[in-house]
Amino acid sequence: MRNLTEIMMVVLVVVAALFAGCLGLKGRGEIVKLPDNAVLLDVRQPGEFNAGHIDGAVLVPHDTIKDKIASVVPDKETPVYVYCRSGRRSAMAVRSMRSLGYTNLIDLGGMAEARERLGK
Repeated sequence: MRNLTEIMMVVLVVVAALFAGCLGLKGRGEIVKLPDNAVLLDVRQPGEFNAGHIDGAVLVPHDTIKDKIASVVPDKETPVYVYCRSGRRSAMAVRSMRSLGYTNLIDLGGMAEARERLGK
C-alpha cells in the first residue's frame, strides 16, 4: 500500500509540474513582448492569411521560406517569431531558417497559441 501511495504522489507531482511549465515546456502560457526590431512571420498560405491573421504579421508561406525569407528578413540575427495554423508548418519553417543561418527564432506554434502568447 505504501508503494502505491508513493507512486501516486510522484504522478501527481509530475502532472502538477507539467501544468506549471516546470518540465521544459519552454515559455508556454507566458505573454511574450515582441522586441521593436522583431518580425512576426505567418507561414500559412495566402488564402489562410487573407481570411485572418495577427496584426503586424508578414506572410511568407512555409514552402517558400528558402526562396523569400532573405528579402523579408535580411539580417539573420533579427528576432523572428513564427506561427501557422497548428504549429506544424511553423516548426518546419524554423528548421528551414536555421539551416539558412538564422539564429534568433521563436516558434509560437499555432495561431490560437500565438495570439494567446502575444496577448492579441
